[in-house]
Amino acid sequence: MTLRTRLALAAALIAAIVLVISGFLIIRLTQRDQRQQLDSDLVQQAQTVAGPVSRLATSGIAGELRRSAAGGVDGDRTIRVMDRSSGAVTLTMGLPLPGPLGLLSTGLSTHTIGGRAYRIETINVLPRPGGPNRVFGRVAAPAQVQLLAPLASTRAAARAIHRRVLFIGAGAFIAIVLVSLVVIGSELRPLRQLADVARRIGSDDDLAVRAPPHGPPEVQTVSQAFNEMLDRIQASAATRQQALEAARSFAADAAHELRTPLTSMSANLELLAAGGPADRSVIDALASDHARIAGTLEALHALTVGDLSAASEEPVDLADLIELAARDTGRHPRLRLTVDAPQDQVLVRGDRESLRMVIDNLLTNAERHARLDGDTAVALTLDREGNSWRLSVDDDGVGFPAEGVDQLLDRFARGPTSAAGSGLGLAIVAQQVRRHGGSIALRRSPLGGAGIDIRLPAAPPEPKGS
Repeated sequence: MTLRTRLALAAALIAAIVLVISGFLIIRLTQRDQRQQLDSDLVQQAQTVAGPVSRLATSGIAGELRRSAAGGVDGDRTIRVMDRSSGAVTLTMGLPLPGPLGLLSTGLSTHTIGGRAYRIETINVLPRPGGPNRVFGRVAAPAQVQLLAPLASTRAAARAIHRRVLFIGAGAFIAIVLVSLVVIGSELRPLRQLADVARRIGSDDDLAVRAPPHGPPEVQTVSQAFNEMLDRIQASAATRQQALEAARSFAADAAHELRTPLTSMSANLELLAAGGPADRSVIDALASDHARIAGTLEALHALTVGDLSAASEEPVDLADLIELAARDTGRHPRLRLTVDAPQDQVLVRGDRESLRMVIDNLLTNAERHARLDGDTAVALTLDREGNSWRLSVDDDGVGFPAEGVDQLLDRFARGPTSAAGSGLGLAIVAQQVRRHGGSIALRRSPLGGAGIDIRLPAAPPEPKGS
């Protein structure tokens, strides 16, 4: 049995209990109202009959009695006037009784006569003081007026009400069941859709689907929590996929780039193993290949870390980093550096070490593609451009090729020179710039060599005294 059916039956059961209680109360109240109405009619009509009886000796007493009591003998009512002294019936009007009935105590009572139940109002009447003392040719005596009404019609009406309540209750019960099925089915539709979403995720690993946000508040709460869980799972899966892709890329790039130096090292090691004299050129080649492998692995590691992590949000002074790079002449002995930067802080948000690596890689790129005759001039310029800071690096080296400049930002892309390098320097620069929300552009420098422009979003200045 489905949840929808169980809820509908539960609602119907509750409705049935309410209907039974309501029907019972309706029947009881209706019976009470009918009994009260009957008693009220009997009392009123009995008092109407008792008036003429108290004027016993009037010559037209019988006619007056019949006229006054005419309203009481309509239908199935019976009026009896009895002599209280002898118990004899002096007058009977209306339907005959199915059996004998004597004097009764005054007031309302219920009696069975000949197997039939009657409701009876009884009134004792005394002759009017000072009035005539004969009626219908007999000496007047204290009388008793009895007004009888059979209860069969009242009970028949009650049974009719029972049937109506039963039919109405049964119809209402069926209607409630049907309406409950429809309403509950509509309310549970978001839960079924939620279950469909869970099945799709289980069968297809489709983490992009989401539960519908509509439905009752309780279902909306469940759907919202379910969707938030899916968001976290999807983000975690994306991170794992990104890590997997980075690992695959690292392995492929390492295998591609390290194949040549490892082959060269293998050949040189074979020469040394042959037992010949230790040629200095062989040792230098081994050292060069070792440095190339170490540099490539370090660059690949930097790329992998950059792929898997987001930049921090600490304020970094670019002007300070450029000044530090310019003073560290030991790293780039073949460059003649000039710096043009504002005296105030040039703040961006990011990772200080990563941005320092960007500047070092730009300078290393300029040095590897330097002029063959003498030192290479490199100008570092830092200025404001809208909401960004622009760092321009210009040199008078060999410059970029006329075509395919943008491809130099790809991994293992090399310029037209034969300078040693992994081809990852500008790729690392581009990755870190994008990681910090910036952009990079390559161009021809006015100095005759390569020009590189980097734009990074400006950060608001720090409060004084912080």
